[in-house]
Amino acid sequence: MQVSHDDGATEQAVVLPLGSGGEVGRSCIIFKFKGRTVMLDCGIHPAKDGLDSLPHFDSIDCSEVDIVLITHFHLDHCGALPYFCEQTNFRGRVFMTSATKAFFKMVMNDLLRVGSDSSDIVTTEWLHSTIDRIETVEYHEEVMHNGIRFQPFNAGHVLGAAMFIVNIAGVKALYTGDYSREEDRHLPRAETPPVSPDILIVESTYGRREHESRDEREEKFTRWVHDIISREGRCLVPVFALGRAQELLLILEEYWEAHPELQSAPVYYASSLANRCMKLYQTFVGAMNERVQKKHAQNHNPFIFKHIRPLTDLKQFEDNGPCVVLASPGMLQPGVSLELFERWCGHERNGIIFAGYCVEGTVADEVLKKKSIIPAEVTKPDGRVLKIRMKTVEAVSFSAHSDARQTRDFISELKNTQHVILVHGNEGAMEMLKEKLSQDFKQRGMKIYTTRNQVPISVPFSSRKTAKILGSLASRGEPRVGDTIDGVLLSSGQQQFTIVHPHDIPLFTGLEVSTIQQALVFPLFVHKSESEILNHLRTYFSQSEMFFDVSHTLSAAAEITAHPSRIRIAKDVFVDIEYNDQSHTTITITWVTSRYSDLLADVTCIALTQLVAANNTFEDSEQHMLPVEVVGSDKLFRIKCFHHMMAQFYTSVKTDLNTGTCELVLEGGESVVVKNCIEVEVPSDKPIAKDNLERLKTNLKRIYLTLFPIPVDEGWCECGLEHGDEHRFLGARSHE
Repeated sequence: MQVSHDDGATEQAVVLPLGSGGEVGRSCIIFKFKGRTVMLDCGIHPAKDGLDSLPHFDSIDCSEVDIVLITHFHLDHCGALPYFCEQTNFRGRVFMTSATKAFFKMVMNDLLRVGSDSSDIVTTEWLHSTIDRIETVEYHEEVMHNGIRFQPFNAGHVLGAAMFIVNIAGVKALYTGDYSREEDRHLPRAETPPVSPDILIVESTYGRREHESRDEREEKFTRWVHDIISREGRCLVPVFALGRAQELLLILEEYWEAHPELQSAPVYYASSLANRCMKLYQTFVGAMNERVQKKHAQNHNPFIFKHIRPLTDLKQFEDNGPCVVLASPGMLQPGVSLELFERWCGHERNGIIFAGYCVEGTVADEVLKKKSIIPAEVTKPDGRVLKIRMKTVEAVSFSAHSDARQTRDFISELKNTQHVILVHGNEGAMEMLKEKLSQDFKQRGMKIYTTRNQVPISVPFSSRKTAKILGSLASRGEPRVGDTIDGVLLSSGQQQFTIVHPHDIPLFTGLEVSTIQQALVFPLFVHKSESEILNHLRTYFSQSEMFFDVSHTLSAAAEITAHPSRIRIAKDVFVDIEYNDQSHTTITITWVTSRYSDLLADVTCIALTQLVAANNTFEDSEQHMLPVEVVGSDKLFRIKCFHHMMAQFYTSVKTDLNTGTCELVLEGGESVVVKNCIEVEVPSDKPIAKDNLERLKTNLKRIYLTLFPIPVDEGWCECGLEHGDEHRFLGARSHE
């Protein structure tokens, strides 16, 4: 059986791009909900330099970020992490997979070594300190921190890449980072998480475009390479040092093995970083696909090449014949690939093949835009103009980014997702993908959002929770709307809730249950018989609907026979009566502690205090007819009892036991102050919803009459319970 609770409140989950909103590069997304903040990726922009390449950290209070989750080791997703950790007031935790951490260290050290404008965003000291802060998490491992629960899943983009599902108070957001749903020679396809997120934050790099089949792409690539070598030319393939480069190396190794006529032309891999990282590819075989793992089990390492040679220094490169060179950076940023392009772009027999995505504003993007012009002119970052006479200037997408078809199919598998937020794509690509997805998922009513940097997107969620009732509580029958379920709430790792009786806790958890019995001795300095005490308690409890079960139990006990010295208030609450020689009565209240039993014990104590007060002699004969004067220990008991009773209706209740002032938060989030257990102070600048105020008035009336029973003939003040500076007494006299 299940019960649901909806407090009517609506809260906003906020997604704020600090980078990759309407652009490709410097991925950095903020996800906020319930006062918790998660940063998803922290990269730099490949087409910008120095501080300009950083995400817009000034848009947030960095000290509020609880955790940073890095999806993979490409600089546009992790390059700003040392700056963020060391040059802002961020004090949270950083997580990535162990493979990503291993590559991150090498990639950042390489940036320090070759990046001419990197000193503003990373130093050796910042990097070492940042690496010490990084914690590793593996695929499917669940981590909980400060109310934030998250899990990584294989994203298929590069070795160790992860997509993260983040759960805050039951609201789940899935951030894909860069992901690929197509298996290649060494990496598996991206997983589908077992739980549909409420919010999907997904890349839109290729917009509406769809990739050609893998066979078609490989055929084009190898044919162009073959043509360039056949005419005695040099073939340049700009690549990222890590990621797609390894896939292209496997393709070329296989092609060269199958074509002996090409084997006199060497294939080079010009990246010292990649050579250093080859051991990591051998180490993390478990994160690769079954094809690689089977070969590894047969003692065959696919990354030990027969036809491919490393090229670590251009000064030692014998550039005297046809060859193929895979060189980084992949977009012709300053580095080996740009140096070789400058050497070779002026001769028509040479060629260049771009095998990945080219960000707008890079030299690679400019070359592709002018490839139909011969000779074309492009400008290097240093201002020099290069003339391009290459016969072959081509691009084929071996980029491990999701295309429109993959994204559509991925969303189809996330059956319950209703909010899709597009990032990591230029504005045109985002709009086209949004249009396509809106058509494909029109029947689902899904909302799709495009993004811009520093512009937040708010997604409303109501605070509705569902819990299963198990064990002895379930045997009592189906609860009705409005019923109160008194038990222990158990929460699982997936924000699933279960309510059980405290005695059933050992059945559903590994916990043991203990009980605490308490006793309160209450001396009466007068003689009171068992019948007098019983009748007084009957009268007291019968005046409140809240304690109907108690008054019913007491009324049924017409005579005290079985236990002449004990009155049963409730299942675990008893009143024992004892007499001494001085005709005094000593009452002991005994109960097994629980929230409800503690409350009953307090109320019983208050009732017995009234019994004492009724025997005192007052100069004002009417004083004892209204509630007893709230003084001394009686006041403390009543205020404490008032707090417990209010806490049954409202989740946030703070009571000052000295003054009796109670601060509480209503269902709509409005704050009010209650004085003297009845007077409501409403802030003039913050109006309260009428329904919430009426509900508060009703609750206060019930609680007040429980704590301060008023004889029927004295009436009840229907003044609205909203009192100003002049206090109005309850009862008929309030109308004088």
